[in-house]
Amino acid sequence: MTTTAGLYARASLPTLSQPMYSYPLLAEVTLPTIAKGMFYIGMLATIMSTLSSLTLISAITIGKDIVGRWKNAAQDSNIVQRWTKIGLVLSALFSIALAIIVPSVVGIWYTIGSCIIPGLLVPVLASYFDRLKIPAVYAFGAMVNGCFISTASLISGHLNAYNGVPTYWFGIEPMYPGLFFALFWWGLGKLEKPRIT
Repeated sequence: MTTTAGLYARASLPTLSQPMYSYPLLAEVTLPTIAKGMFYIGMLATIMSTLSSLTLISAITIGKDIVGRWKNAAQDSNIVQRWTKIGLVLSALFSIALAIIVPSVVGIWYTIGSCIIPGLLVPVLASYFDRLKIPAVYAFGAMVNGCFISTASLISGHLNAYNGVPTYWFGIEPMYPGLFFALFWWGLGKLEKPRIT
C-alpha cells in the first residue's frame, strides 16, 4: 500500500521537488476534508508513537545498560532512574541535532548505518558461533574501532567534498574501513583465545 501510494503520488505530482512531502500533498489533492483530517491524525499518531517508544528505549539503554553496568549499579533503582531521565534528554537532543544536520531521512539511515554497522556486525556475528567467539575485550575493541574509523572516514569525506561529492578515504565507502578494523580486532581476539582457554 505504501509503495502504491508513493507511485501514485509520483504520477499525480510530477513537479514535486521534495519527495518527503508526497503523502501530505497527495492527501491534499485526493482526500475530502474529514478523511484528510483522519489521515493527518493517523500519520501524526504513527510518528509520535515511534518517537516516544524509541526515545524511551534509548533512555533505558543509557540509564541501565551503559551507566548501570559501568557503575555496577544496574539493580540500584535510584541511579538507574536518574540516568534514565538524563538519557531521555540526551536522546532527544541527539535526535534533534541529527535531524537538523542531516535533513533527509535516507541520509540519516545512510549516516547511522555507515557509522554503527561496522562496529556491531563482526562482534554480533561472532557471538552466534562458538568457533568465531573472541574474548570480550577484543569484541569491545572491534566495536569501538569499527565505529570510530567509519565515522572518521564519513566526517573526513564530507569535510573534503569536491563539487558537493564527499571524498572518502581510499575512494571507498566509510563502512569498509570500519569493517576492516573490526575484522582486524576480531583476528587479534582469535589469536589470543587459545592462550586464555
